[in-house]
Amino acid sequence: GSAPIAAEALEQIATLYGIENEIRGHSAEDRQKIRQIRSKPILDAFALWLQDQLGELAPISTGHLGLTERA
Repeated sequence: GSAPIAAEALEQIATLYGIENEIRGHSAEDRQKIRQIRSKPILDAFALWLQDQLGELAPISTGHLGLTERA
């Protein structure tokens, strides 16, 4: 089912929020550097993982299309 997928997605998002909590209060320049070093690899891997998971989900709606189509 999709519950394990949702749980994993939330875990990945929580990791990113954790980094944001750690860097709160730093200068904008420092936050940008830290995001590139720590958050970007996680976000890139999460995006790939999410693409893989879309194939696992039943096509019950088209609501997920916004995740794969970028303007």
